[in-house]
Amino acid sequence: MPPLPHPIPEVLDAACLCFLATSCELSPHLSLMRFSYCKSLVSEGAEVVIMSTQRNTKKYNLIKQNKNVALLVHMFESDKDADARNYQA
Repeated sequence: MPPLPHPIPEVLDAACLCFLATSCELSPHLSLMRFSYCKSLVSEGAEVVIMSTQRNTKKYNLIKQNKNVALLVHMFESDKDADARNYQA
């Protein structure tokens, strides 16, 4: 598998939160997750996204039933001035 194209590795490296979408039949489930992105220790040149969850969760059970998931990574604004402009008292 080829490396991820620019700018995806930079976004994954800078971000730490994502939304993981799972489903079973017609029942979707969305989870806010922390993740880590790094180079694989197993396959040279490969990249991995690492997330963890407890086994007694709906998310875990849905992944066991259907390994097809969607991952949305968003670069959240961390500028305090931008936050102040978006806040209305």
